[in-house]
Amino acid sequence: MRRNQDPHSAGPAVCAIMRADMPPTYTVHQYVADLRAIRSTGSATAETSFYPPVSQLLNAAGQGLKPPVLFSTQLRNQGAGMPDGGFFPQPGGSRRNAAAAILQNPERGVVEIKPAEYDLDALTHEEQTLRYLQQYGLVLITNLREFRLLKLTAGGGVQTLERYTLAVTAAALWSAPLASFARHGELLPDFLARVMLYRAPLVQPKDVAWLLASYAREARARAEDHPLGSFRAVKLALQESLGIQFEGDKGEHFFRSTLVQTLFYGIFSAWILWRRTPESRVAGAQFNWRLSAYYLRVPVLRKLFGEVAEPGALNSIQLQEVLDLAGEALNRIQPGFFETFREDEAVAYFYEPFLEAFDPELRKELGVWYTPKEIVQYRWSGWTSCCARSWDNR
Repeated sequence: MRRNQDPHSAGPAVCAIMRADMPPTYTVHQYVADLRAIRSTGSATAETSFYPPVSQLLNAAGQGLKPPVLFSTQLRNQGAGMPDGGFFPQPGGSRRNAAAAILQNPERGVVEIKPAEYDLDALTHEEQTLRYLQQYGLVLITNLREFRLLKLTAGGGVQTLERYTLAVTAAALWSAPLASFARHGELLPDFLARVMLYRAPLVQPKDVAWLLASYAREARARAEDHPLGSFRAVKLALQESLGIQFEGDKGEHFFRSTLVQTLFYGIFSAWILWRRTPESRVAGAQFNWRLSAYYLRVPVLRKLFGEVAEPGALNSIQLQEVLDLAGEALNRIQPGFFETFREDEAVAYFYEPFLEAFDPELRKELGVWYTPKEIVQYRWSGWTSCCARSWDNR
């Protein structure tokens, strides 16, 4: 692979943030090991004995954010009961010894922790959970192995914004081989960071790049759990459009990465184009990623988004769920996002921090970059102009 040198490069590079180069200080492997060690004592309570590992896991995810987010347990009663913990952004320069504000609100939401055998479907609709939602707006519930972020709908119902499963059953949490949790090492901290960012204003391009890249990593993990036969039509379309062959084990990995990058960068580009339309300026208008093919004037992208949006093989991979979350994140971006660059430069400007956050090792190995001029003109045939014509095991 060779990096394409383009004299028309637009704007300076923006560095990605949030664990792109900062591994968490407390890993998922340690979390599971600590839960098991506590249980093995035979003296643990069903719930509170396991608070320390949960606290360490959440704080490890929050420390890489800007500003860092602190998870604090055993909150005071503010009229809705006592949540097991809450999320508090830590502004830079704050004095550690300063007196805390009276009944300071956990502005990023609260957490309710239950034993591993507890049913989260039941917990979602319990009266206590509803009181927390009414008081704090966001509640992360967990039974140590599953995590769900909840909010109230306009009609007063409970909506699950996002969920993550570390172990399907309590038995798996306690006895599955520790090596089986390796795939969660990056994905679970990503999920927890997104929970803490849900109320954060999305203004900086690097923040948006990280958020979309975290969803892209989840989508790639789901894609890697399925055989290539699920992608046959899309793979052929990408090979024909890009003029390359995905061969061998490395080729399979590169194909899945290319597929996911195409989807997520395509959604971002469609969002930029949608923003230029009259319908986007209607009060309350929301971008729908399923219409991305309408805005992207390239046959391979139309085919790809058609495959994902309609019933078919790709739906078995549950990519729609992740793309729904990414689309919702785009709808939370604030107008100040475009103060860093002109809107017609956004697509070119955005790709570098997105790819760095999505897969820095792959970016370093392949040297894959978009040509900014081609991106601005939405000439997606330039996707791999910097790449060799075949990718195999050599």
